[in-house]
Formats: sequence, structure tokens, C-alpha cells
Amino acid sequence: MNRIDRAEGAPWPPDQARTDGAAELETTLRQVIAAAVDAELGDHVSVSERVPGGEMKTTASSGELVALIDKSQHRLWEGPCIDGVYFRDVLTSSAVATDPRWPRWGPEIAEWGITSLISVHLFADQDAMAALNVYSDRPRDYSEDDREAARLIAAHASIAFAHVRGPTHWWKAIDARHSIGQAEGILMNELGVRAIEAFGVLRRLSRERNVRLHVLAAEVVRNGGLPPPVRSVPASRPAS
Repeated sequence: MNRIDRAEGAPWPPDQARTDGAAELETTLRQVIAAAVDAELGDHVSVSERVPGGEMKTTASSGELVALIDKSQHRLWEGPCIDGVYFRDVLTSSAVATDPRWPRWGPEIAEWGITSLISVHLFADQDAMAALNVYSDRPRDYSEDDREAARLIAAHASIAFAHVRGPTHWWKAIDARHSIGQAEGILMNELGVRAIEAFGVLRRLSRERNVRLHVLAAEVVRNGGLPPPVRSVPASRPAS
């Protein structure tokens, strides 16, 4: 099973796309962290926010080390969450110790055993933003499959934030790639399937049609369902 399949198969709750309330946000973010580890994207995971005024906040984490890493970003004003206002997709570093983007922060977290990272933009609005950060203890070059798996996992966090922070305000702040989550909800309703299975349908169709997943998802959102030529496509259910 590759990383994308593991991301698709994460145990998202059936009503995740309708997340409502702080408790549900906390639950979803815990699942996001577990899914990132299960997809073998890294060893340490955090969901970090930069709130209006510039304060760095670790909203969820896999442990104390990533909370320290986030505090270091705020203290040194370097790192993916500081850069998050300017990037709108996935940011990676295969060697944080020598990465010229972070001349102070990179060497500091390298002393804590961090070698590489992948960070996914969740949303940005004015001076507020959030990111999913996954840190690795070993050197690695991130593949497109790694990036796609990270996007899939991050989509769930973005949707959860959107509902908790206020639908009208935050849906506008979500990047177009998070139409994946909206498409998932549409297919759940249209095909009568769970979130896991809706993800599987989207991924399979993107491969069959040789179309990027977020492009296919945007088409599903525009159409309000599967594109006409594939409306009879059955859902792929996990093997029992």
C-alpha cells in the first residue's frame, strides 16, 4: 500500500465534512496527525496556527518536540508557518540544517534531530494562517506521491477549521485544492458511501482519466456530482 492509498484509507468519520465545534475539531486533528504518521510522511506532526497579531499557536501535535519546534519558529521568525502566508500549497525541505530559507531555525531544529520536513498550507486570511507540518528524523527527498498524500490529509484539517472558525469567512480562505473535501462530501451523498470510499472513487477516476485529483474534484464540485460519462461508476469498497 503506497502513501496515497494510506491517506485515502485513513479512518475519517463519516460526518467529518460537517465538523461542528471545538471538540470535533480536536478529534479531526488527532486523526490528521495519525494519518500523516501512518502514511510515513515523517515522525513528528503538528497543526500550527499563526493568529492575527502574529502569535504562533500549536493547535494539535504528536508530542512535546513539535510544540518546541513551533515556538522556535515564532521566536526566530523563521520556518514554514512564517512563510505560510506566501506559499499556497506544499513546502518541503530535504535538509533543514542547510536550507537557506531558515538560516537560524533550520540549524536549531537540526540539533533536536530533525532532518527534513513537509508542510502543507491549510488556509490564510490577512495575517492569520495555518499549516500541517510533518518533520522527519532522517534525510528524505519528497516524491509527488508524498505531496499528494499530504494534500489529501490536510484537506480534512482545512474543512474542520472552516466549520469551526465560521463557514462564510473560512471557506473563502481555503485553497482550491481543498475542493477535494467538498467533492468527497458530494460523492458520499450521491453514491451513499463513506468518506474513505468517496476518496477512493476520486483517486481511481483521477488515475483512469490522467487528471490531477484536485482538478477532478473541482469538476465534481462544479457539476454537483460525478461528471456525466462516469455517473454509473460504483464505489470501491475496502476489502473485508
